Amino acid sequence: MINFNLDMGGRVSICSRNGCQNHAVEFEDLSLALKKLYQEYGSGEKKHQKSLDLRTGLSPEGNKPSETDEILETGTFLNAYCPHCRKSLVDNNMLKIKIKNGVEGFLLLSPYLNVFTSKSTIFLPEDKTINDLMCFHCGTSLISKKKCEKCGSPTAKISITARTKFIDFYICTKKGCRWHGLGEEDLYEIRLEDSDEW
Repeated sequence: MINFNLDMGGRVSICSRNGCQNHAVEFEDLSLALKKLYQEYGSGEKKHQKSLDLRTGLSPEGNKPSETDEILETGTFLNAYCPHCRKSLVDNNMLKIKIKNGVEGFLLLSPYLNVFTSKSTIFLPEDKTINDLMCFHCGTSLISKKKCEKCGSPTAKISITARTKFIDFYICTKKGCRWHGLGEEDLYEIRLEDSDEW
């Protein structure tokens, strides 16, 4: 085995034989290694700014959020999950949601932030809200109490992963409305690039 020492304490070992995939990673102190990792790349710790304006993302003094805030950029792939059964809602590289609008079908959305392509297996009239959106695994409704901040329609809540945790992500149920947003708790540490639209 060939050993490489790690700055954070520990080593990576790989086999010296060509084609052998045997390898190992060992840490002297795992908690210290995790602390250094979080210092370097960020952690899930909340840094609440109670005076932050949730609409503008600025403090009353007009300051921008800190550099420790995570920004989900346009084009970021969103690993989406059902907030109830925690199973993935991504199927064949599309965000798949079961819909009920008189008849049942499926809504397929782009899983990339601010890429607005969509398909549905049933006809959905423009500027009309969908009656119900459900997880295609467990059948539980995704409709939430939160209203769309752009048109006032009901929203559907899904979970996406950012850093090391699940966060609430809301989409408008009205066809043609591109509003999307995060839950209030997550707005303190995560921002969406071009967040006026989904």
